[in-house]
Amino acid sequence: DDTVTNDTKQKRRDEAFAMVERTLARDKPAAPASGAADTSLSSPTLKELQEAYRSMKQCCATESYYVQEAGEALVQALLDRIAEAESEGQQRELCSKALAVLEELEEKKNDRCTELCPLPSLIRRYKIAKLQIFLVHDPRPALMMLQDVHSDLLVY
Repeated sequence: DDTVTNDTKQKRRDEAFAMVERTLARDKPAAPASGAADTSLSSPTLKELQEAYRSMKQCCATESYYVQEAGEALVQALLDRIAEAESEGQQRELCSKALAVLEELEEKKNDRCTELCPLPSLIRRYKIAKLQIFLVHDPRPALMMLQDVHSDLLVY
C-alpha cells in the first residue's frame, strides 16, 4: 500500500517536473537535427504550471529545488501574461498571484543555497518589491527593499 503511494507520488513529481523543464526549455529551444518542428517543447498553459507547482509542493519540501523551479516557472508565466491582460484589474490579479508565489518561495528558500549563491534570492526580492510597488497603496517599504537589493547587487 505504501509502495503504491510512493510510486504515485514519484510519478506525479516526475510529470510535474517534466512540465517545468519544458517551460524552462522554451526560452532556449534547440533545433532538431531533422529540421522539423519539435512539439515536445510546446509551452505548458498557465493552468498546467499551477497544477505542476501544486503537485510539487505536495511531493517535495518547499525549499527543494523542484518546488523552487516550479514556482519560478509559474511566476514567469504569470508575469508574461500581464502584457496580454485587457484591463488593469486583470493585471493586478496576475501580479497578486505572482507576488503570493514569490513570497512563499522566498519565505521557504534554502538558506544554505542562498549563502553559496545569493543572486537568485536577490532577483526574487527585486521582483517582490516591484510587484509590491504596483499592488500596495504605500510603496515606501517596497522602495526601501529595492534600495537594499540594489546595494546587495552592486557586488556583482
